[in-house]
Formats: sequence, structure tokens, C-alpha cells
Amino acid sequence: MANLEEKGISPSKRADKELLLRRASIDLTGLPPTLEEMKSFVNDTSENAFEKQIDRLLASSHYGEQMTLDWMDVSRYADTHGYSNDRYRDTSPWRDWVIEAFNKNMPYDEFITWQLAGDLFENATTEQKLATTFNRLHPQNLEGGIIDEEFRSEYVADRTATVSQGMLGLSYACAKCHDHKYDPISQKNYFEMYGFFNNVDETGLIPWDLATPVPAMLLPTKEQEGVLAYLEKIVEESEEKLAHAVKAENQNFEQWLSSNSFQKIPVKNRPRGLVASLDFDNQNLVNTANGNGKNDIRMRQQFVDNEKAIYKEGASGKGLFMDGDTWLDLDKIGVYKRNEPFSISIKVFIPNDLEEGVIFHKMQGPELHSFRGYHLKIKENKLEALFAHVWPDNSIVVESVKEIPKEKWVQVTLTYDGSSKANGISIYMDGNKLETKTSFDNLYKDIVFNKMRESYL
Repeated sequence: MANLEEKGISPSKRADKELLLRRASIDLTGLPPTLEEMKSFVNDTSENAFEKQIDRLLASSHYGEQMTLDWMDVSRYADTHGYSNDRYRDTSPWRDWVIEAFNKNMPYDEFITWQLAGDLFENATTEQKLATTFNRLHPQNLEGGIIDEEFRSEYVADRTATVSQGMLGLSYACAKCHDHKYDPISQKNYFEMYGFFNNVDETGLIPWDLATPVPAMLLPTKEQEGVLAYLEKIVEESEEKLAHAVKAENQNFEQWLSSNSFQKIPVKNRPRGLVASLDFDNQNLVNTANGNGKNDIRMRQQFVDNEKAIYKEGASGKGLFMDGDTWLDLDKIGVYKRNEPFSISIKVFIPNDLEEGVIFHKMQGPELHSFRGYHLKIKENKLEALFAHVWPDNSIVVESVKEIPKEKWVQVTLTYDGSSKANGISIYMDGNKLETKTSFDNLYKDIVFNKMRESYL
């Protein structure tokens, strides 16, 4: 005060009650006081009149909204994906959780811990898992020309930078590339934290059609949770009945099998439920299973429709030749939901130099949609069956242990029992069931999406 007086500077005048309440209201809620609130404070002559206003403002739901603003900046919150194709993304449930956390005066250590690793708690709650959205608010890219792994790595680096700066008050960025002689953070330290965020089943190229990038979670309402619990109970009861039926009928089946009665089954009859059958001997693209021969099956290239079909000698009779640029479009044939069983069988001739390639799929632009749908493909000379809502987290992926033979005709069959489980998928080669290994087994949403209608061979 003496220094101020020496320099001829006087303190500001005591703020009047109107200005004081306006300051407090904007600081704590981001909103000016209403006329009614202003009149109430001005007319309150009690000693703790201002304290009462502070208590009212802290109890307001708008307090949490105002406090959340700064945390939105720390967390790089946005309602779009952030790159040039800047499409809408809704992460508002996490924002609402943050607002509620401030309004409930959640302890800061819990507030931080839940957002950093809430899903790692034993029997983690929905709120604890939802809080970890903090780690997934970075920009995400859906441009078709990007390198998937490059951007997946960038997402991990973004999480590392955000936690180090926003939660630790340190910058790890320099240590990403090298050590600094006097820097307490080493490159080893950087990649230790990077490794923590690198254990996520995700992809750098997110779905083009606005599907939520994985990993994701379901957020049912209380009413929906009740319906789901009821349905799960019905499923459990049905599974118990099924197990009893299998056990009871297994003995009858063994007796039937030992009697050789199966040898009387006609082998030339078409299977029940046949929806498509293609025979190229007549050198036309007609589905002979639908009775009238009408369909919209045709050869296509990426920008060309109704390409001329090329026929060559097949395993028996004629076969359809494809050079990698041309495919057979089966139109609406083969659209199945994840609860519907189906089988697909085809004879293929794989040349020696082909290590990767799709045998058939029901998808739209696999990479651009994070493999939404299903396919059977050759991957590193082995057979991969994939069923996905959004790959990789919300999907089933199984791969054969045995490689597919080259330079010979092979009968390949995929069967699926509609269980949404990896053990419900079987791959056969020349009638023999192949041993498979499972990469992902977490399909909990449908494999039919938007106006998906195309299938290809």
C-alpha cells in the first residue's frame, strides 16, 4: 500500500453489489445474473449475502458447464473428426460426464484416474469406461489415401502428448525423437508411456460412413438395460434347453451314423435354403437357384459396369476368369445379419504369385469402411474369414493355420452359424475342416449397415 501511495496509485473503488454479482456469476457459471437474482442480492442486507450467492452459483448445473470449458481445451474436445474430411462425431456423453463430475465435486484424483484408465478397474462401471473417452478425442482420419499404420501411430502419440502436458504438466514431445542431456524425460520414458496407449484394437483409417471408430461401447438407457437383461435371461434359458436337446439326441445320432443310413441321402439334390447357384458352362451369369433366372449379376471394374465376362477351362467345364481388376457383382444376393446362419462354397484356382486377394466379400469399400460386413480372403497365403461391424475391435477374425494350395482347383467353403462368435465360423478346403486361429472375437453389432447391397467374387 505504501508503494502504491508513493506512486500516487489508489486502489479501485469497492465494487457495487450489481458488479460483484455479475463478476461472480460469469466466473462460476459463464452466464450473467438474471434480473431476479440481481434484485435478490441487492435487497439482501445480511452479512453473508455474498456467501449465499456463491453457494447458489456453485450449486447451479451451469457451474459444471463453465468448469468443463477449460477441460475441453485440455482434452482437445471437438464434435468433428478434425482432418480435411471433417465429418461429424458425437462424443457428447463424455462431455456430459465431465459436467456431472464437476457438479458432484468429484475428487480430483478420481477424476484423473478414471479418464486415464477407468476401463482397467476390476468390474469397471459404465461411467469408468466412458471417462476414458478422454484418450480418444484426438483428430482421426478417414481419407482414402493415407497409410493406416502411420495415422494409428499418430493417434497414440497424441494421447501420450495430451496426458504428459494436460495431466503431468510436462512435455514429452522432444523425447519422441531423442534424448536431451539435461532433460529429465528420456526417449525410453516417452515410449514407455507410448506403449501404454499402444495396446488398443483400432485402425488409423476410420470408417468413411460416419460409423463410430472402434473401440466403442454401448450406452443403453435404464429402460433399455432392463430390456437387455430380460432378453439375456431368455437367451440363457434357451441355451440350457439346447444343451439338453443336444445331449439327448446325440445317442440317436450315433446309432443312425453306425447304421450307414447316411449313405442313402441323395447327393445330387440341391440343399434347402439355396439362394444362389452359378454354373458357367453356358457362359452366362445367371443365378439358377431362383427358378426364373432373373438377376442383376454382372462383371464390374471400379469405374466400369457390365464388363464382358471371360470364361476359361475350369475344374469341370467352364470357369470364370478374373484378372484382379474385374470382379463378379452378385448384387443383393448374400446380405446377412450377424444372427443369420449361411454358407458359401466356391472352387478357385490360385496362381503361384498371388499371396493376398479377396475370394468373396459383402462389403462396400473395405478399407474405407474399416471392413464393415464379411469376407473370405487370402492373406499371406492363408484363408481369413472376417465378420465386422467396425474392424478391428467390433469384429470376428479367424485365419486358417494351413496355406491354400496354388496352381490347382480347390473347393473352399465358409459356414457360419449366426452365433456372433468365432467358434461359429468354419472354413473347409476340399470338404475337410481347417484348423483355425482367432485374432478377434468381439462382434456385438450387426454386419449389415446403411444401404449395403453388393457382394463380390
